[in-house]
Amino acid sequence: MIIPLALAVFCPQSVAGSEETSSPLPPLTDAEVREQMRLTIGRTALPEGIEPEKLDYLLKKGQMVIIDEMIDEVPWLLSVGIPVDAPVDDVWKVISDFENYNKWVPSCKSTVVTHHGENIVEIGFTLGFKFIFIPLYVKYTNRHYHQSPLRSDWTGLGGDIEKNCGWFQNIPVSENNSLFFYSNWTLPGSGLLKKMYEKYPFLDVGIGMSAATVYTRKLKDRVESIKGPGKLEGEQEVKSPVQPLSREEEQGIMQLLSARGAVLQFEEMEEEGKMGMSSWITIDAPRNKVWEEIINYSSYEYFMPMMKKIKILEMKEDRVLVEFKFEADIVVFSARPKYVSEYHFIKPEKITWSTIKGDKYVVNGSWEFFPIEEGKKTLACYRNVYDVKSLGFLIKTIMKVLPEGQLAVNSYVTQKTVRDMRDWIETPPDMKERIKTIKSENKRERAWDVWTGELRKERLKRR
Repeated sequence: MIIPLALAVFCPQSVAGSEETSSPLPPLTDAEVREQMRLTIGRTALPEGIEPEKLDYLLKKGQMVIIDEMIDEVPWLLSVGIPVDAPVDDVWKVISDFENYNKWVPSCKSTVVTHHGENIVEIGFTLGFKFIFIPLYVKYTNRHYHQSPLRSDWTGLGGDIEKNCGWFQNIPVSENNSLFFYSNWTLPGSGLLKKMYEKYPFLDVGIGMSAATVYTRKLKDRVESIKGPGKLEGEQEVKSPVQPLSREEEQGIMQLLSARGAVLQFEEMEEEGKMGMSSWITIDAPRNKVWEEIINYSSYEYFMPMMKKIKILEMKEDRVLVEFKFEADIVVFSARPKYVSEYHFIKPEKITWSTIKGDKYVVNGSWEFFPIEEGKKTLACYRNVYDVKSLGFLIKTIMKVLPEGQLAVNSYVTQKTVRDMRDWIETPPDMKERIKTIKSENKRERAWDVWTGELRKERLKRR
């Protein structure tokens, strides 16, 4: 939907009125539009077996991102969820009020809305922002298929966004509370956006997560700031009761959510500038194998992006000291974090660590492992506390002004870590040896990308 708004983390601006995107030709019939949206119609952010009330409890602890990798036509679909203290009808009024998106959606400067019948709406968007101090405008058109008040699917019709699909999902929890999910996949079609995606492939997931997370937060604020019809001034919202979950219930929900890919959850931190983030993922390997692979730190440099050097400083049965060196060059930003982490083992259930020396971007964290499916697979929970300010003055300044940038960086690092770790663990030994023998870093990265593509195909076959 509004994916490019995440690029505004690099110095957004208020742009004067710009030329609006014209609406395309009238749409097809309901049935034909549904066929256009076959990739999303029928999909849900809430897998069967999860009660909305229980997911509501988890989302009240922190916003959640679900990555669905089990799709043939596109590499992933993101679903970002947030609880909203309002009935679904109130949420729907804000979702479907495209004429007023420029009042609350970041970077949205104007919209052209054309209604075709009761359920079909076409929206031409004009976004305006600065990217590295360069003014940019993005114009594109989406076609929405409404299923009021619970859902709206959309597909892209062209413009600066080449391909675009997704849906809004509005799930009632109680009479006065809802869960809202924003699901999306997008691909730029021209200009700087396309060049940036081609040069830095990781931007697709990183920008997608940041944009969807910011949109859902802004929507929540918008809905909750508007009094419902007939509500008296000063009247208190009636919120749904929060029912605590046991650790086993939480694991069961995360197992269902992570069956299709990684699941991220943000944690509120009291200390300014720090962000907690956890991610759950299912690994097709027994827990003992997962454990042995993860504590084999010397292998990380073969599959972890931007990692330049690893050195084991000290190793004992219950702990290890590891020195990491990274090199990150993204557009005009450059970072060379170097730090030493101390790991403590509780075999085979848990690994905890803290950074004891150097750049403290990763302050502390943990891995936890839970055997599932009779021990054949492992549900892994990876948690980190980040402090982006440690990466240098320029990044510190940007993140202070634009916290969405911190969200984009940390969420990308977290999901990339767990997905790469899963792929490495599931890689056969002979392929690992082939990857290790490639001396050129660029060639090794390309070979790894090709191989992970093959792994994805195999998962799709086993789906």
